[in-house]
Amino acid sequence: MRAVLAPGQLEALQSNPRVLEDPAAADALRASLAEAGPAGAQAADAVIAGLNAATAGAVGDAFALSAAVTAVSVVAALFLGTNRDHAAGVS
Repeated sequence: MRAVLAPGQLEALQSNPRVLEDPAAADALRASLAEAGPAGAQAADAVIAGLNAATAGAVGDAFALSAAVTAVSVVAALFLGTNRDHAAGVS
């Protein structure tokens, strides 16, 4: 991958992955990598697929973490209500 990308281009993609949301940026990436030959076009598709997979994994992890925190919060809220009722003498 580094052989096809220009120096600094991979780092620029990692810090600002606009190719995922902007079709013009994806086309510009494909055009700049197409100059490297047939391997460049394949590299562009591989870079975009890799960025998509990384983003999907990160979003999935964040969703799983937030679901776990929500579940723990609900269970804690249920126990808080039960303890308050018990302390007041309500059966």
